[in-house]
Amino acid sequence: MGTELTLWRRTGTARIGVEPALLRAIPLRGVGRVPVVIGTAHIALVTYNDQAKTYDYRLLDSLGGQIWQTSLGNGGYASPVYNPDANAILVPFGLTSFAELNATTGATLWSLDLGVRVRSTPAKIPDGYLVGVANRLVRFSSGQVQETKVFPGRMLFGITSVYKNLVFGLSLGRDNEDTFTAVVAYDIDSLAQIWETRIGPAQIISCDTCGVSIVPELDQVFANGTDGSVYCLDAMTGQVRWTAPLGDGNSVETIWRSAPSVDQRYVLTGSLEGSLTCLSTSTGVVVWKTNADPLGVWSPSLILAEVAVVHSGTWLRGVNLAKGDIVWSIPIGFDGYTQPVELDGLVLISGGDPPDDGYMLWVNPRELADPIPAQVEYRMGETRDFLEINLNMTKDVKEVRLDLRLFGRSGDERFQLTPGGSFRWSGDVSADKRLAEAVVFGTIIERGQPRPFSLCIDTGVAKAPSVLSARTLGDNELPIPQATYTGSGGAVLAAVAATHGRALDPADIALAAEFMRTSIGVKPHHIWRGGAGRILAASRFPLLEMSNQVPTEIEVLEVLTRWEGAATQKENES
Repeated sequence: MGTELTLWRRTGTARIGVEPALLRAIPLRGVGRVPVVIGTAHIALVTYNDQAKTYDYRLLDSLGGQIWQTSLGNGGYASPVYNPDANAILVPFGLTSFAELNATTGATLWSLDLGVRVRSTPAKIPDGYLVGVANRLVRFSSGQVQETKVFPGRMLFGITSVYKNLVFGLSLGRDNEDTFTAVVAYDIDSLAQIWETRIGPAQIISCDTCGVSIVPELDQVFANGTDGSVYCLDAMTGQVRWTAPLGDGNSVETIWRSAPSVDQRYVLTGSLEGSLTCLSTSTGVVVWKTNADPLGVWSPSLILAEVAVVHSGTWLRGVNLAKGDIVWSIPIGFDGYTQPVELDGLVLISGGDPPDDGYMLWVNPRELADPIPAQVEYRMGETRDFLEINLNMTKDVKEVRLDLRLFGRSGDERFQLTPGGSFRWSGDVSADKRLAEAVVFGTIIERGQPRPFSLCIDTGVAKAPSVLSARTLGDNELPIPQATYTGSGGAVLAAVAATHGRALDPADIALAAEFMRTSIGVKPHHIWRGGAGRILAASRFPLLEMSNQVPTEIEVLEVLTRWEGAATQKENES
């Protein structure tokens, strides 16, 4: 028999309200990134294939049918850019390069290696493309660099945006001993810097969706500052129109990862702590603030007429723009590299669980219904875990299938109809999804017609023999060690821990992550991996494992109780 242990604890309820219709769920081999609408009826999508180490580019029709696929070397924090003049799509690849693909066939027309890491989506301009890389702006076309403008002491990153005769981007700056992050405007013809406005301490964000947002009707530029404030700037002069301090005064941690979402009414910004804040576009006054999900808001929201569509944690949520109430939610998975976009009234977004089990999803936010009644039980074993799912369906449902490759099973697991009329699946599963929320996708055959559905499986609430409790937190069954590398994981996990009332030093997290990566094969950089759960639940640093000690069950339960208590207190105070 086992003891009930809550190894991942969330504050609040994950599923809220009704569920929008999931119209299509197309499996991808890898991590789907930001869908890009091409014209009125096509979608360009890049998928990171972790097995082949490639960026797989697809052109899909509006129903999800694949027109072509082209694979290039992986790398680059940038999204595809459509060039209607040449009927081409510009794509990043190979960390330092761009290629232009024929939009009809997917054939490579030309490629260009800039020689430095790409951290910016280029802007389409009349005579080609413009992008900020390293300390320079580069104008290029047809595989040739046309002009380069170097800015000493600066590092350019984020989406390259164009408005009137100006080009906007983010920049990391150093003047003598002073370092900072800034919004910068350049002249589109001469590439000369027109203005630079500082928005906080030096912090570079490597992400497809970071940058500035522009409201052309107001001549305003908006940015999330690294000091925890939202900035509204005059687009032509860089003068600060207003600022809205949203952070806690700690200017060290990254509290955002993407550009704010803006229209003439509202500015929406999400934080890694999981909050979603709505501000007045004209004044910067907070209209409302809600806790979307403790696992964080990692991408820009999609602003519709009355609802904002927000990807938070493993959930896609609809939030009432006037009041901030969450009115619908659907589990889609923790894909931190995507964002919701609109096509013909539908919401398109990549979902699934990185790095291997991605999906491209079509959601109808106007078609709402109660979610499928489901009972899920997850049990931990010695080398394999056990999963049981019961679904209560109407009598019109004749068959249910589930893709459980995420859990080491097949992509076509069949449910059994029980004498009581419910559908049941049970079996042993891989143990490497412990301490997380995992989303799986399936198909229901109802009245002879298939329809997709998604299901959230919380593997952090599980029954485990007490002897396994300490080892479970170690999560030492995960695959081979990764090569040593550095990244933003320390700052990200510290920000996540902050919402649970814990103050962690990013440097301590980095050392623990390096130990876990090289010594026991855990990949802790991503929150959906058990290694992150181990770090978040650590009673102290260095980790006990780093000095050949093993935490006892009492120590494990003590830190979890203290962690949850602090988070609950913080939630009540707010």
